[in-house]
Amino acid sequence: MSADRPRLALVAFGVVVLVTLAWVGSTSSVAYDPYNPGDDGTSELRQQIESEPGLEYETAAGYDGLEPDGTVAITAPSDDTDETDVATADDAAASAETFVRDGGTLVVVADSPEANAVLSSVGAEARLDGQVLRDDRHHYRGPAQPIATDVADHALTADVDRLGLNHATAVEPNGATVLANSSEFSYLVDDPDATLGEDERPSSHPVATVEDVGDGTVIVVGDSALATNEMLDHEDNARLLTNASGDADRVVVVSSDADGPPPLSELHSAVLDRVNVLR
Repeated sequence: MSADRPRLALVAFGVVVLVTLAWVGSTSSVAYDPYNPGDDGTSELRQQIESEPGLEYETAAGYDGLEPDGTVAITAPSDDTDETDVATADDAAASAETFVRDGGTLVVVADSPEANAVLSSVGAEARLDGQVLRDDRHHYRGPAQPIATDVADHALTADVDRLGLNHATAVEPNGATVLANSSEFSYLVDDPDATLGEDERPSSHPVATVEDVGDGTVIVVGDSALATNEMLDHEDNARLLTNASGDADRVVVVSSDADGPPPLSELHSAVLDRVNVLR
């Protein structure tokens, strides 16, 4: 028995090394990355989509080459979006407009006014306010994490009663159909820690809209965190995104930081299978 101990210790060490290498090589730490298992990643969204029969999952750095028919593109443009190359930005805007007008569905989840450039480029009317939405009555861990309690009767909101938001903003519909509103106890401020002024009154604000643009559809949610691991399972957030891809053939997460799967992502399952054999 004692002679087997060094061998068992070596096997155990090998298992630890294999698991560590598989984890490091198959994950990412980039915000919103589909292989990032952290709070700011979207690995749970990727797994949710991949688990749906007949629904493909992809990532892309832009819209050029995307097949509009049957495609739902999800993007979270922010202040960090690189717009230093004007020509590149113009080309990206043109390809995004073509994608939508030719029948693609674009889901914009963002809380920064910077995302309005994307909405404008595709011909959508909805715009993001940019101020922080707070709610002193209906919230998760604090007023800066409000819960939208007023949900419209729409195909996209089937089985959606509430949306959980995190440092979100309001959406100005400008003619778009409102899918969800914050409660009448909500208000907009410049700072997430600010409170309602003495002379101000709380009121309901739109937080999600949908509109037809050309042959396509644009859905806007004023919260960049909606699809992240931290918020996806909060309230009915996942159901909203599931409804958005209900008739789709593929879901594409579009990000300028898209760099494809980590080098060992495809080997992850094989490594875990090998670990089980060693055990």
